[in-house]
Amino acid sequence: MRLVDLTRELYHKEPSNLGAVPPLIWVWRTHEETKSLHTNGFSSSNRLVSFSDHASTHVDAPRHFDPDPDAPDIASLPLDRFYGPALCLDVATTARPGWIDTADLQAACERHGLTIRPNDIVLLHTGHYRWTYPQPEFFNTYPGLTPEAAQWLDSCGVRNFGVEGPNPGHPNDRNFQVHMVCRRTGMIHMEGLMNLEEVVGHRFTFSGFPLKLRDGPGSPIRAVAILGE
Repeated sequence: MRLVDLTRELYHKEPSNLGAVPPLIWVWRTHEETKSLHTNGFSSSNRLVSFSDHASTHVDAPRHFDPDPDAPDIASLPLDRFYGPALCLDVATTARPGWIDTADLQAACERHGLTIRPNDIVLLHTGHYRWTYPQPEFFNTYPGLTPEAAQWLDSCGVRNFGVEGPNPGHPNDRNFQVHMVCRRTGMIHMEGLMNLEEVVGHRFTFSGFPLKLRDGPGSPIRAVAILGE
């Protein structure tokens, strides 16, 4: 069995979307400060951490893109939406550069000899993280799905999909049509993945559990691919 970490690090003032609050991390207590509280040599350290519920590698819950007050929050989504059978498709090269359409997804499945099954989690490798992070281009020149491609994923029974960029749609789509597809279908998605080149073309078990944030529209996750079980 091999574990592949697909998660970016959370760190102080990590580059973030324009207008977003970056993670902020401060030293709260040090070993030097706490050792005087004990007589047996014990000491401890802590840090104070503040970050957005959409910081770094994260998942969007329906509450994020659906204004319905009954839309599920991150704490109420079934855990099997974040764990289970998965595959990773290579869509680094597409018929229309920068756009990932249905035909690109279908061609990647054929190329890898993979079939998307109901309840699969699908990850999309583009190389975007490796080529651009942490430069500004990471946040404004990422490839994105067309709404038709997102609709096709849902028609295949996909429950959750993930991308390397900060948005599953194209940056030119200011109407967030892929998010709107997720609103209509209830499908969720993850953003900010990395290391997908290590799992592209493979089936594996995916694990990416969120924090149990009450009323949360999303949460950072620790995304891991489990290969060779």
